[in-house]
Amino acid sequence: GYWIAQQDVARGNQPWYYYFVITPVYEFLPLLFGIIAAVYYTRRKDTFGRFLAYWVVATFVLYTVASEKMPWLLVNISLPLIVITGKFLGETIPRIEWRKGAPAAWLSLLVGVPLAIIILWRLALFGVGDDADSGLLLLVGLLTIMFLLVAGGVFMAIRVGRGNFVAFATIPVFLLLMALSIRTGLTASFRNGDTPLEMLVYTQTSPDVTQLMRDIAKAGADSGEEQALSITIDQTSGFTWPWAWYLRDYTRVNYPSYSGSTLEQAPDSPVVVVHSNNQAKVDDTLSPIYGDAELIKHRWWFPESTYRDVTVVKLLKGAVDRKAWRSVMDYWLYREGVADRIGSENAYLYVLPDFPRASNADD
Repeated sequence: GYWIAQQDVARGNQPWYYYFVITPVYEFLPLLFGIIAAVYYTRRKDTFGRFLAYWVVATFVLYTVASEKMPWLLVNISLPLIVITGKFLGETIPRIEWRKGAPAAWLSLLVGVPLAIIILWRLALFGVGDDADSGLLLLVGLLTIMFLLVAGGVFMAIRVGRGNFVAFATIPVFLLLMALSIRTGLTASFRNGDTPLEMLVYTQTSPDVTQLMRDIAKAGADSGEEQALSITIDQTSGFTWPWAWYLRDYTRVNYPSYSGSTLEQAPDSPVVVVHSNNQAKVDDTLSPIYGDAELIKHRWWFPESTYRDVTVVKLLKGAVDRKAWRSVMDYWLYREGVADRIGSENAYLYVLPDFPRASNADD
């Protein structure tokens, strides 16, 4: 009921092609095999397969049409893709006629297919970005290896049959994409867990908040006040949250709003957090007591400018621009290219000169 009610709000205000962008970033494995499977079952008289193909297409279309588009809704889009992928692979791999090829031949194909994909990627982006200074010798080497792999693949397809070859080739492609999927999941969950380098991070409380919380806990312990330490948080723009949770056991927390007139009197608190929009109104009163304020990020988000305002003309230009492809691949593989464009809503921290910092506890 809640999600239906949010359609009029259009929370997020994402472009219609939002899921066309985010799905290949995280669910590339089921997306690739799901599309192949949907086409395959649509052309065959497989009732359940056609139903799954309908489920895939209908789900993607409905969530694309829906006005509220959020990264966590990708789960709903991925589910039918995963199911149809499972059915497709579960029917394709058992049909391989292993006796038509020697074990060494199958093993060479298992290694050769991912190697061919990697070399093809290197050739497509050769001389762009980090490869700008690559020499002719490397290019010749890559082309030679690619030629040998293609020739070997053609020979293998003739020996074992085209159907057998294609069916087996799904295994190394699946394994390669599975390895990349595991890497993507670990990177998003642990390496970039609270840093909005990931499109999955819509809006995230910054690590500055939890670091300040550790400083507050240390200040309370050092002063002997513990959870009776006085703290003042400017509530402008919903800055009460997540402090209301982190400071739930503290008994002297104030949440005034400094968005009005100039501050006349400083609060009786060793810690004052002020929304960046209000810093100019309070600085003359607070800085003589607390000193210079420290800028901290309260919440931050993925830079949506990287994918908004895409037009057909921009898309066509990007399709033939190898530098654009290099930028896409750098983000897809390494999450590079967005760190300096992360958006944030900031606060200014005022603390007394003798305020202890947990980060300096071991100094």
